[in-house]
Amino acid sequence: MAILEEIRSNFRTFGEGLSDVQEKTSDISDRLGHVEQKLDQGQLEIKAIRSVLPTLATNKDLEKFSEEFNRRLTTLESAR
Repeated sequence: MAILEEIRSNFRTFGEGLSDVQEKTSDISDRLGHVEQKLDQGQLEIKAIRSVLPTLATNKDLEKFSEEFNRRLTTLESAR
């Protein structure tokens, strides 16, 4: 209730203090816009990472693949 009294006292006559409120509201709106842009960019980055994630392999995975491939290739070469 105290906040309503404070608002009422700030606007004793019509339009008094309105420009300050509009300026603050505009500033908040601009700041929200910037935050929204950053969140959108973050979402795009997360989507890109998520799409690449399944294709990532560790060095150990690559070594294991290389060893297995080499073993099978050796088997094929010795079968000739």
